[in-house]
Amino acid sequence: MGLSKGERKYLLGILLTESEYGWTRLKWIADFFSVKMSTVKEFLNSLEDKKMVSHQRRGAIFLTEKGRKLAESEKGRLEVIVRFLTDCLVLNKEVAKRSALKILFELDEVVSKRLYKFIEFMTLCPAKPVFIDKFEEYIREGKYEMCTYCPILMEKDKGGKRDGK
Repeated sequence: MGLSKGERKYLLGILLTESEYGWTRLKWIADFFSVKMSTVKEFLNSLEDKKMVSHQRRGAIFLTEKGRKLAESEKGRLEVIVRFLTDCLVLNKEVAKRSALKILFELDEVVSKRLYKFIEFMTLCPAKPVFIDKFEEYIREGKYEMCTYCPILMEKDKGGKRDGK
């Protein structure tokens, strides 16, 4: 059974606000997302109907095994995006976390999925693209200097021909 973007968001919110005892409260989730408790309650009811969470009125909220598995998957996606935003775009961790949540849950679904796939690809690639190092330098120094070791420029200098490969 598929979950809506909002349901996935609140599953993740439950996981991210859990106490050391493996449970959270409605207020903690509402505070985390800066929304009204009634909004959280609406999603909790839906998630409970889908057997993703269990909660007691005015009490603890727990992820079920199925809910935890999906929430962990969303957390993994969030962490990939946070890592990209901090490592590649040189953002601080808090800005990166808030922005990653928006990328995952507020962008158009097609854009969000494609951006995630691009970021995932870049983080899986063992060779950090040259331009990322140059971008980090550009952020630090505030100026752009032409890269003398750029493979694109080197190829252009050869007349744009590949070396037979």
